[in-house]
Amino acid sequence: MKTKSNIWIKNISILLIYLTATFFVSAEKPDIESDIKAVPLALQGYDVISYHLGDVALKGNNTFQATFKGKRYLFSSEENQKLFAEGPEEYLPEFGGYCAHSASQQQLVAGDPSIYVVEQGNLYFFNDNTAKNIWDSKADNIKLVEANKYWKYKAKNIKDDLKAKNLWKEKSTVTLFKF
Repeated sequence: MKTKSNIWIKNISILLIYLTATFFVSAEKPDIESDIKAVPLALQGYDVISYHLGDVALKGNNTFQATFKGKRYLFSSEENQKLFAEGPEEYLPEFGGYCAHSASQQQLVAGDPSIYVVEQGNLYFFNDNTAKNIWDSKADNIKLVEANKYWKYKAKNIKDDLKAKNLWKEKSTVTLFKF
């Protein structure tokens, strides 16, 4: 009799271990998914690789995703996802996705991922077709020098602002100041 009860206890123990392990594995997955979905979506869900490979703006899907520098990118295929992982910086839009023409005019206006141009391997977004047409009509050197100069100044300020916000966001205590 001891043998049968030992076998039952052993089988029940194995079953409980299996069920516990299954529960914890399945319980972790939704947390990871919700954490990933909490990361802000980049490019309104457009596949950043599609601009470079086919000069077409394709929407990505939730099956193929990546996070990079605090943003979540969607891809239309696993191949595009892998290409992004190999070198994300080379595919990202210039000027942080802001309108390239606006940057050349010393303004930051959100770019529309469906209005774009790929020039010499660089992706540029525009806020509307008028801005894109003006950009297309300017000489390459002039527009890029103007936009790059402003973007370098603005990008540093944006980065400094984010650092400051994150520093204060992480503090959970009250800090008093007098100047």
